Amino acid sequence: MIPFYYPIPEITLEDSTITKPAEREKIFGQSDHVRKYGKDFKKRFELSGMKIEVIRPDKILSSSNLSNYGIKNSDLIISVMK
Repeated sequence: MIPFYYPIPEITLEDSTITKPAEREKIFGQSDHVRKYGKDFKKRFELSGMKIEVIRPDKILSSSNLSNYGIKNSDLIISVMK
C-alpha cells in the first residue's frame, strides 16, 4: 500500500532524520513512516526499477464490488512489479 494524504503534494516529502515517533506522526501521518508520497510516486518507483500501473477501480471492478469493498472511483489501484 502507498499511503496518500490529501491534498496530495506535488513531490514526495521524505526525511529520515526525523526519528521521534510523535514528530513522524505529525509530519508523515504515522509514527513508523519516513515519507509522505506525492504525485511523483510513479516516477520514484520507476527510477528504482519497478514497473508501475495506475488503474481506476471502475475499469476492473463492477459497481457492486466497488460498494462491497468500500472502494471509491476516486481511489487508485496501483500495481507494482519488479
